[in-house]
Amino acid sequence: MDWSEVHEQACKLEHALSPEIIEPLEKALGHPKRCPHGNPIPTSCGGIFEEETVALSELGVNVSGVIVKITEETTETLQQLARLNLRPGKRVQVENMVPSGSLAIVVEGESCTIGHDLASIIYVKKNGEVRN
Repeated sequence: MDWSEVHEQACKLEHALSPEIIEPLEKALGHPKRCPHGNPIPTSCGGIFEEETVALSELGVNVSGVIVKITEETTETLQQLARLNLRPGKRVQVENMVPSGSLAIVVEGESCTIGHDLASIIYVKKNGEVRN
């Protein structure tokens, strides 16, 4: 399935399946720790493992990181992020902060500009400042 459709369907399944179905399904999937959008999947006891991350909107100029998770999982937002190649595991660097609040970024070598609102739902694990 396309990653923009997964969240809605998973929510429906979550409330419709019994533990007798969920357990073998989790096993078949290799007991994933995160959803396709990078958000942690709670353990059977309700525990959640969170990595230390920061919103892309909070990174400084010339600071890079790897996208860990997307916190807004609406279909439209995920489709927009997919078009921009902004997915968990992708390396991103802030090139410039535009006075309007937008960010000029580089994703896996491709430049683009995104709004502050979009950047605020993308969480990254910082790699540090990039030397030019």
